[in-house]
Amino acid sequence: MFTDILNVGVPLVTPEADATGVGLLPENMMGDVYPVITFAWEEMAGATSYQYQVSIDAAFKTRVLSGFTNTLGLIVDNTLLSNTTYYWRVRVADQGSLLGAPLISPWSATYKFKTAIGPTMQRPLLQAPDAGASDVPLSPTFEWSGIEWADVYEYELALDPTTTAGGYFGTPLVALVGNDSLVSTAWKCNTTLDYETRYYWHVKAIGVDTDTPWSDVGTFTTMSKAAPPTTQVPPVVVQQPDVITPAWIWAIVIIGAILVIAVIVLIVTTRRVP
Repeated sequence: MFTDILNVGVPLVTPEADATGVGLLPENMMGDVYPVITFAWEEMAGATSYQYQVSIDAAFKTRVLSGFTNTLGLIVDNTLLSNTTYYWRVRVADQGSLLGAPLISPWSATYKFKTAIGPTMQRPLLQAPDAGASDVPLSPTFEWSGIEWADVYEYELALDPTTTAGGYFGTPLVALVGNDSLVSTAWKCNTTLDYETRYYWHVKAIGVDTDTPWSDVGTFTTMSKAAPPTTQVPPVVVQQPDVITPAWIWAIVIIGAILVIAVIVLIVTTRRVP
């Protein structure tokens, strides 16, 4: 007698269930280029070999990849096509165990994923604010390049660039995703940001049945707070100097007065008595 410790399926790690844009293609490549896909799963106690299968249908009737390995994953770089949906699963088994030995675990859950649409450039490129820009206004306009087939764009802004397993920011300040996604390639920030603060943002394109990976994470720093006005110096009042009348003017005035008096005296003294 022995205890069966392989009575559950193998936990799958990557590609995750319903993942999209898996296996980015090399840039500037022509012709048939295959995405590079990394498959990984968790270790099962007592297991020494694993069997894996990849198919284009959920029933695994049309398998494109199958085999055995004694590792916890494999890298495939010349088999799977771009922009294609695949299904994959793993179980504990080896070629000998398939002949009748009981040391075979159940199949893992079946995960579906879709490979990348095109080369690594096939995702939005951030255009404004410039990467690493400083002195950015508190309500900036964000701009990025468009993707021809995209219907909407998801946008996030955060103080911390840490992301979740799905690539979303862990603690976004602004999350225009899902039903709130944007239909254009620009967005005017509708909230006032803080002074002298570093922010992070990224964008991804969403189509009818697929989406791109997230763009590179952009970063910028907002403007400094304006310096307070300096104390105004009271204006200098310039007093007008007293106007001094020249002495010769006074002499003329006095002489004139004397002449007037003399004329009056002459008139009075020479006046005839009737």
